[in-house]
Amino acid sequence: MALYSDLLAKASIASIPKSNGAQAIDKLHAALKCAKQTTFLVKLSVELGIQEMIGEIWDIVTPYVSNNAALANISSLIYGAGKDAFPEGTTVRFDCMSDGEVKFGVDGDKVGSVSGESDAFLNAFLGDVSVFPSLHLSVVENCCKEDESDSGEAGKANFSDGQINFVIKEANNKAHFDAVRKFQHTVRYLGQSNEQIGEKAQECQRLAVGILYEDSMSGTGWVSL
Repeated sequence: MALYSDLLAKASIASIPKSNGAQAIDKLHAALKCAKQTTFLVKLSVELGIQEMIGEIWDIVTPYVSNNAALANISSLIYGAGKDAFPEGTTVRFDCMSDGEVKFGVDGDKVGSVSGESDAFLNAFLGDVSVFPSLHLSVVENCCKEDESDSGEAGKANFSDGQINFVIKEANNKAHFDAVRKFQHTVRYLGQSNEQIGEKAQECQRLAVGILYEDSMSGTGWVSL
């Protein structure tokens, strides 16, 4: 699984120690609700039939969606992908927009959208560590700071890892990752001093930092969390 969103959302937890992983996820969760777009990109490690795919998504979001009609719409979208089966390596994309819309894509092709359920998907992926422990752990390890009194195990995120059939996407390369770290410090300072300057600094980062890219479907630049 890959998580993409606004760079400032990532920066919001940069000062939290890795040992406070639960606090970091809670803060990131709140920040992502204010982001213009947050995307979860899932790469299947096993083949799933269409009914199995629908069942997997239902299992994830059913406790959080607002009504049964939303579940029916999600099923229709999966059927709309035009596949009888989803082979290993298939990518399924969920774009959670600030207006509540969730856009679906399969293997880079836009399938459709469901209105008013972006919070449900954010809650499903980030609200309960027991559902996606590896995603939570990856976010904390990549975005939070080392503990000042780190002595081996003490600095690790306080999540128990579990078996999960997804691949965590990391930054494209170390040079770009280091560049983002440096930009984060600058943006946090500017953002605290002047909101307007902070917004302009964010746009400058999107042009300057190499790991942000133009997405083929929406044209929005994201950073991998």
